[in-house]
Amino acid sequence: MLKARSGHIRMKKAKYQDLAEIFPDIFNSFLEVTGQDLEEEAEVNNMLLQVNLWDLKKNRKPEGFNRQRATRMIFPLTNKVELYVYDYIRGMEVVQATEMISRKLEDAGIENVVTWDELVVDELKRKKALAAR
Repeated sequence: MLKARSGHIRMKKAKYQDLAEIFPDIFNSFLEVTGQDLEEEAEVNNMLLQVNLWDLKKNRKPEGFNRQRATRMIFPLTNKVELYVYDYIRGMEVVQATEMISRKLEDAGIENVVTWDELVVDELKRKKALAAR
């Protein structure tokens, strides 16, 4: 079974505004898959969703879900439309959430490519592990 610390989704020929219609489903499914759809935080999560939608509709990079929890969904500062799912530990939740988001994008007609563990921290850990051998 694949485990990953980060799952990267790069969208082909997409603009941020193309995500606006399907983002509520992606956002809520992400919270559910990662166990972060807590009833006591429903109001805060709804506010975060609305802020993200506001940015997407204006074709701007949204924040995603970058809270002090284990698993995050982040839109990095790049010139491309992409996002990544990140967790402090390598696990299945990252894989499940990334694959779910990719499927929802594909179902909406947004082609994308998924890669794993491409953060700088992951590369540094790989180099350190190789050097220790």
